[in-house]
Amino acid sequence: MAYRRGGFALTPPSMLFFAISVVCAVISLLIYYRVVQIPIINPRYVYELLLIGYIILLIGVTFRRV
Repeated sequence: MAYRRGGFALTPPSMLFFAISVVCAVISLLIYYRVVQIPIINPRYVYELLLIGYIILLIGVTFRRV
């Protein structure tokens, strides 16, 4: 069910988009607190990974049937 306010509808994200955004957030937190080291992701770019996860979640909420 969509939430409407002023002609703009927000929908719940699909499970795939939600899972991808949560994985990005968890990985960025683990790298930030130096629990794990992933050679592909530089610790200086943890904020960008968290931002990517948020943008994926935002796309899942704003667009229908995504």
